[in-house]
Amino acid sequence: MQIFLTILGVLSAVGGGMTALAVRLNPLERWNKWLKYAVYLLFVFGLFFWLDMPRTSRMIAFGGVSLIGLIEFVRAIRLKASVREYLWPIAVYIFLLVGFVRAAGLSHQILGPVLMAVIVCDSFSQPTGQLVGRSKLIPSISPGKTTEGFIGGWIAVLIVAIFEYMNHLSIATGLATELVLSSVLAVLAFVGDILASVIKRKLGLKDYSHWIPGHGGVNDRFDSLIFTLAIVAYATLLTQ
Repeated sequence: MQIFLTILGVLSAVGGGMTALAVRLNPLERWNKWLKYAVYLLFVFGLFFWLDMPRTSRMIAFGGVSLIGLIEFVRAIRLKASVREYLWPIAVYIFLLVGFVRAAGLSHQILGPVLMAVIVCDSFSQPTGQLVGRSKLIPSISPGKTTEGFIGGWIAVLIVAIFEYMNHLSIATGLATELVLSSVLAVLAFVGDILASVIKRKLGLKDYSHWIPGHGGVNDRFDSLIFTLAIVAYATLLTQ
């Protein structure tokens, strides 16, 4: 836990510097960018404090997030369409939420690195894209996503993965395995973000709600995490 928080502290400082640079390039967005960064720090450090919770308490916390996310998801659909038209997306989302809650029971050696990979990928892909992004990745679904942003997030994940491996913080048996697994996690985080964007685009929404200042809603903030942890939880279930 201590090492994870140290890594997060360093990454937070780097992220703060990148946010400051982004603010200089776009002064009109100063307040929104710093608010978003501050709220994100609370979110990130809160997640890692969850690691120290007893397993049952952690599952209750994840369950609470899932319940709020489901209410928000259905509410967003009802604002723009009929729930009956979106039964399949709702069913898939519930399936992912079940996996997300199950992930709360994973060991620290699995849960910690997964949380770190998703957080790092998310933390560095957006500011990198804002600073140097030129090539739109999927403009029809998420206009803000760039190839440079994804590569920046992926490289940051690999750097942290090397540090985790050197400090025996993961279950990987070799550095190559660690890098491959971390790359898979970065891709899963990206896919989770894109899937959430697909639904929003179809509904004509920018955000699922405005419940989290600077971030939109629970699903806007937790989309990558819910998807990635759910896949990891189901994968561990299949390999047991």
